Amino acid sequence: MSRVDGDGLPGILPADNNLVIVKMVPNGQSEHRIVLAVDKTDWIKTLKVTGGYVIGKDIVAGDNSGYSCRGGNEHMKFDYVAVGAEACEVAVQFFKPKLLGVASDFGTRTFELPDGQQDGCFDVVFFWPPDAAGDHWNHFKNLLDETKLV
Repeated sequence: MSRVDGDGLPGILPADNNLVIVKMVPNGQSEHRIVLAVDKTDWIKTLKVTGGYVIGKDIVAGDNSGYSCRGGNEHMKFDYVAVGAEACEVAVQFFKPKLLGVASDFGTRTFELPDGQQDGCFDVVFFWPPDAAGDHWNHFKNLLDETKLV
């Protein structure tokens, strides 16, 4: 496979009331990596990664989890997992805490990574921003709407 843009990988993914920004960039390493980046003061967010030689690995960042970024991104934390250099399909499942801190599942996205030995290896970075102002109110309204259906 000679595609280097990540087959099935959009630039923005909806997750809860957020728009997760997705970038695929060459990493100069010997393996592809899946990276979660969040604001360091934000709620802990989790990506469950399956692909390459990884099965169900949680990468976790935010609050007291993850590694602090350096340079111009000191306000952020990140975590990552290497998935190997071969072409592979990767599934990423999105989790973040909601009511009473219980982790909620916000879906799974699957995409293809190219052969790293042919095309070079990449970091697929998921930047999951904090809830925007008003999101808590929108979430509350959605809960009310869901309750009406019961």
